[in-house]
Amino acid sequence: MPTSTTTQWVRDYHDGFSRPLKDTKWGRYGWGYQPVNNGAMGVYKPENVYTYDGKLVLRTRYVNGQWTSAGVSGNPGFSASGGKWEIRAKMPTAKGIGYNFLLMPTDGSWPPEVDIAEGRVNGRVESFYHWGTPSNHHRAMSVHTVNTHEWHTYGVIFDNNRMVFTIDGTVTGILDNVPVTTKRMWLGFQTGAMDPNGSARAYETVDGGVPNALTPASSKIKIAWVSHYHR
Repeated sequence: MPTSTTTQWVRDYHDGFSRPLKDTKWGRYGWGYQPVNNGAMGVYKPENVYTYDGKLVLRTRYVNGQWTSAGVSGNPGFSASGGKWEIRAKMPTAKGIGYNFLLMPTDGSWPPEVDIAEGRVNGRVESFYHWGTPSNHHRAMSVHTVNTHEWHTYGVIFDNNRMVFTIDGTVTGILDNVPVTTKRMWLGFQTGAMDPNGSARAYETVDGGVPNALTPASSKIKIAWVSHYHR
C-alpha cells in the first residue's frame, strides 16, 4: 500500500450538484456544436449536460440521424496543483459509448493530462498519465475491471514521483518513476458514441454507427459528486 493512501487528507473542494449548472462555474462544451474528436461521432451539444436530482448528467443521444455528445469543464471554477481527486459516478448499460474523466492544466498546455478513468461504459476502466512535450510525448497506463453500472468512486493521487489510481479507495494502479506535474489542473468530463470507422475502433464501437438493441438512442452517465483534497 503506498504511503500516500494513509496520508491525512483535508477536503478543500466539493460539489454535490444540487444547483442548476447555470448557477455554477462549470462550463459545458458545444456552444458552437463542435465536432467530437478522439474517434467519437457527432457533435457536442450543451443541452446534453445538466443537473437533475442531485446528479450531474452527461447524455449521449441519437436524433434525426445524428449523434450528439456531452462535455463539461470545471475551469475556471476550481483548479488545484497535486493532491487527491475523487469522482462518484455510475455508467449506463450501452454498447459503444465512451467516456473520459480527466484533468487538464489551466495554462492551456498539453501535455500534461491525467485520465482518471477512461474507456467504454461497459467494462474495464483505463487510467492514463501523459507528460513531456507535444513533440516528445510519453504515456503510462493502468487498467482495472469493475462493474461500471454500479456506483463507484474513481480517484487519483499525485504522489511525488508516481501517480496512484484508486477505485472506492482501493489502489488499482501505480505509475512509478514518472515526472508528476505541479501545474494547476481542472477537472472535466466527456462522453460520446464511438465511431466504428474511427481511431477508437479497437473494441466495442457502435455497429454501423447507428443505435441497436445494445446501443440505446439515449444514454446517461451520472455523477453524484466530485472532491479534491490536500495533505
